[in-house]
Amino acid sequence: MQKKLLSETFQSFDQLSVAMSMAGISGGWRKISEQLGEPTAALKARLNHIVHRRNQIVHEGDIMRKSRPRHVVFNDISVDQTIEDVDWLDDLVTAIDLIR
Repeated sequence: MQKKLLSETFQSFDQLSVAMSMAGISGGWRKISEQLGEPTAALKARLNHIVHRRNQIVHEGDIMRKSRPRHVVFNDISVDQTIEDVDWLDDLVTAIDLIR
C-alpha cells in the first residue's frame, strides 16, 4: 500500500476515484456531488481542467504551445479565476473529508 501511495499523484478525477477505492469509500463521487451540489460530470470536468492547468504551469512554464514560435507567449490566467479554483478545491477537499 505504501509503495502505491508513493508512486501515485492522486490529482485527477480518475486518480481520486482510485484513492477513494483504496480507502474503502464506495460511491464517493456521488456523495461529493451531493455535498457540493454539483453534478458528478461537472466535478470531473472542473477538477481535470484545474489539473491540466497545474501541469501547464509546473511542467511547461505556462508557455503557450505553438508550432512555430517566434517569441514566448504565456497562457492566459486571471487572478479571479485562480481564486475561484483555489476556493473550489478547498470545498472539494472538505467534501472528501466529510464522506470518509
